[in-house]
Amino acid sequence: MKQNPFAVIGLRSLILAMSLIILATALIVSCYAAYRVQRQALLDSAYDFNRLYAQKIASTLDGLLYDTQKRLQYSSERMISLAGDRHKIDDELQRLMNQDDTFNGVLLIDSNGKITSKQPSDLHYSDSFLASVVDLQKLRANKVYYSDVLQSNSGDYFVFISTRMMDSAGIISGFLLGIIYINKSKALHTLTEDNFNRDGTVTYIVDRKQVIIQHPVQRIQGDVALNNKMPEVVLGGLAGDCFIEISTDESLLTGFAPVKNSGWAVISQRSEAKVLSSLQSLIKQLVVCIIPSSVVIVAGVFFLTHLISKPLRQIAAVASGIDKYYSLDKIRKIHAWYYEVDSIKKNMFNGAGLLQEKMKDLSLQAQTDPLTGLANRRTMAAAIEKLASAG
Repeated sequence: MKQNPFAVIGLRSLILAMSLIILATALIVSCYAAYRVQRQALLDSAYDFNRLYAQKIASTLDGLLYDTQKRLQYSSERMISLAGDRHKIDDELQRLMNQDDTFNGVLLIDSNGKITSKQPSDLHYSDSFLASVVDLQKLRANKVYYSDVLQSNSGDYFVFISTRMMDSAGIISGFLLGIIYINKSKALHTLTEDNFNRDGTVTYIVDRKQVIIQHPVQRIQGDVALNNKMPEVVLGGLAGDCFIEISTDESLLTGFAPVKNSGWAVISQRSEAKVLSSLQSLIKQLVVCIIPSSVVIVAGVFFLTHLISKPLRQIAAVASGIDKYYSLDKIRKIHAWYYEVDSIKKNMFNGAGLLQEKMKDLSLQAQTDPLTGLANRRTMAAAIEKLASAG
């Protein structure tokens, strides 16, 4: 009969190999599932942190701008009552400038956009420059107006907050503008620098055109944020989060919130790579925790494999000498502790008994005469030969 090349593989080896394959597969799947869950948890946590932090900064900035707006409105109302008194108007502008360090300059302009007074007095803003950067229609249409980022003749970036001045007849008599140089504003800088480089998170402020108003890295203030890759939803007036892909190698997890009084937005970002940098160590810790239990499981698999295959190996060993007189005794000693082995043992024991009885009958028939029942010539010859050799 043709030899099966796989017949040399024992049951114990098969059970052990299959168990180890299943165990290894389960461990790999578990580690991958843990990786996916941990990865998503880290990303969700980063999104939540960025969104909540952006909301916190936006709320703080809203309050700051509101207070600034109220001071401008108060001064504008006083100036209306001081109309015609140039000296007192200059004193009020000086008082507004010196009240705190919010403004780097203040301008009083008439309804046609002409500068009538300014502080400090050496502020280099001309009527022609103001006409090129200020849209009077927007100033007239809004009780309080917050500008986008503008650039002065000296190259400095600035924003302004304006409030319109109306006389008792409801006619607009002029506008009061507070100038804030974005690279010199301590209030704005404090809001964004506190969280800079904390776990790689960067927080900054943009205007309605996505131009950076305030950023911890001052050299990029006045630039368009992310080269216009910022989704429109960021400036949609609602808080939220989004994923921004800068390049194939860099992606940003972004949280954002509107600064409602101004139309600006606060952006809080962290790179995906930095967020996931701790994932590798988490997976290593998981694997280290799994190793001891895996060793115990493998040892258990070895033991159970030996226990299951032992009676079958004993049966296979007896089967090769089932015609021997001692085979029944060996079969009887096999510990058949589960159903299949017990069934094989019983059938093998019965078959071996029948085989040995049949062999005894055939041996007896070969040694006796069928008619007389006496030893035949072959038996007699064997007996004479045995006697002769003995004596």
